[in-house]
Amino acid sequence: MKRARRRTRLIAIVLLTAIAVIAALCLNLEANLGVLNASWQSQALIQSDKRETYRELTESFGYGGFIHHFKNYVIRRDDHYLAAAGIDIENTRQALQRYRQFTVTDAEREALDALSATLDEYYEKFSFLASNQLDTVTVNDLDAQVKVDDTAAFEGLRVLSKLLVDSTQQTMSEIDSGIQDARSHVISILLTMLAAMAGFGIVIWSLAKRLEHSFTGLRTVFDAVPDALIQADSKGRITEFNQKATEIFGYSSKELECMTIEDLLPEMIREAHRQQREEFTESERKAAMGDRNLDLCAKRKNGEVFPVDISLGTFQHDLEKKAIVVLRDIWERKAMERELSGDYLTKLPTRRALISYLQDEVQRSRKIDTVFSVMLCDIDNFREINEKFDFQTGDEILIDIANLLKNSVRKIDILGRWDGEEFLVLCPHTGLHGAELLAEQLRKRVEDHPVQRGLRLTVSISLTEYSLDEQNIVDAIESLRVPLEKKSPDAYNRIWVVDH
Repeated sequence: MKRARRRTRLIAIVLLTAIAVIAALCLNLEANLGVLNASWQSQALIQSDKRETYRELTESFGYGGFIHHFKNYVIRRDDHYLAAAGIDIENTRQALQRYRQFTVTDAEREALDALSATLDEYYEKFSFLASNQLDTVTVNDLDAQVKVDDTAAFEGLRVLSKLLVDSTQQTMSEIDSGIQDARSHVISILLTMLAAMAGFGIVIWSLAKRLEHSFTGLRTVFDAVPDALIQADSKGRITEFNQKATEIFGYSSKELECMTIEDLLPEMIREAHRQQREEFTESERKAAMGDRNLDLCAKRKNGEVFPVDISLGTFQHDLEKKAIVVLRDIWERKAMERELSGDYLTKLPTRRALISYLQDEVQRSRKIDTVFSVMLCDIDNFREINEKFDFQTGDEILIDIANLLKNSVRKIDILGRWDGEEFLVLCPHTGLHGAELLAEQLRKRVEDHPVQRGLRLTVSISLTEYSLDEQNIVDAIESLRVPLEKKSPDAYNRIWVVDH
């Protein structure tokens, strides 16, 4: 009897101890989940407000806002642009003030100071434009008077964007760490409950719902990012992505789950990117891929290649290194930059701008070991057209042909006016065969297109695939002019392939 009582007392003590342990673990887990949830809500709100303020700042100041209207006024002298620029200045100042109200790092403060300083310079130039009659001043002279070096401001915007990405990743890592701790507590509770009583199952269910709520919150943050956000494992296989990624690339969620990061890039640069990614992942750091002179590009499901900004960070998860990729489609920004650097007649990039694009493409191609092609399009018999009609008709024909070519090249191509009636097309990631196909499409489009006074024109095109062994890209372009300058009337409307 005494032995039975001792056994009963021992069992009771064990049960009470188990209950006490379970209760302590539950309370601890409840407290941790409360802290995690409060932290997530606070960080999510701050991150959301910060990103919204950053978006307002880029829209009111960048190429779609003040700078766009300011430079358009200098070119066109339309008061509509000046008024819009004034509104953009005020919106930019308000956005800067709101951003400074957040808790900011020294790097953010320096970036904001650079933006403020550049904005003050622009405001002085804006005041000059608003208070003077400038109808007799040429575009070039006025541009020289009001030109502002905004390099530091755009570098500040890039720094702010990168810091926002880093902050989001840090928040995600903290939430992930909190969830990992919560998982450990759940496992401890399960083991203890199996030894004590099955009745505590409802407690576990409740805690699991809390964990699910935390995961849901993390997914909300993931999908709230305005850029494509992709997580990949050490082999480049896509493991997580947000809704914006499916919108940008055109793939369904099921399709992305079976793909790698390299599947989202043009075929010519996949292997080079894979090697860079593996090297970067091993370094466990955060950075923006590429630089201001080396454009990166991606490929949509429909085959369209488009320019992007990419930020990449690495972290450790479940004993495996993973990467988080933030990708932004910058095609519209690039198109605006080209428009603002265009020549006065066709609005296409000038020879000077084209040389800069060509030099950048040479650097990028050498870095990732890929090819590109260049073609020179010359309007046949253009000099006789000017002599027969007048120069105004010639200008109208140049504008018409420029618009036709602009609507016929691919989004990734760069079209510009090289000299007189010559137009240059830069074709990134394109070998000789692809360039010949595009040249034939352009030649045919011009041949079938009626222009001013019912005329039907033709173009002759000289093209080449650039060799990375060549030292001077401008010399390579000049070699394309040789067959065009020697052509006779019976050689109009044809394509030459120039070998080096």
